[in-house]
Amino acid sequence: MIANRIVPSVVRRPSSVVGPLSTVHSQLPQAARCCTRGGSLELVLILLSCIALTTSGCALALVGAGAAAGTYAMVQGSAEGFSDAKYDRIWKAAKAVLEEKGTLTSDDEAGGVLKGKVADTDVTVELVKITEASTKMRVTARKNLLPREKLAEEVYTAIAKKL
Repeated sequence: MIANRIVPSVVRRPSSVVGPLSTVHSQLPQAARCCTRGGSLELVLILLSCIALTTSGCALALVGAGAAAGTYAMVQGSAEGFSDAKYDRIWKAAKAVLEEKGTLTSDDEAGGVLKGKVADTDVTVELVKITEASTKMRVTARKNLLPREKLAEEVYTAIAKKL
């Protein structure tokens, strides 16, 4: 007889389960707990670990750089941020900083790229006009193809102070 069979619709984990997975499960937010039923907690943990490993090279360090330049982020060896200053004003400031700190090797105003040498390190300043009053700036410093984050940060900050 079919009427005598009881089929549970959801199998729940007993509350007496103790261990590392039950501790992690109890600390997950409610939205994440719903996807961990049926033993898929291990899959969720593996996916979260993969995401953490793939994005670890893009760690952001937000630092204040003055009112005109707003904040910037250190992204894969480059200092990058947005400014409320006009493109022409930032261009002149970046060109002046590269000439003061080292030598200017090339400037392509139409392409938005300035290149120079500072302390035997190749420095590139890239500008992208977002609006009439907003510009994205990225400063990259590399020596022998290796990033020099500290120098990129110094050049970015020097440009921001000139604005």
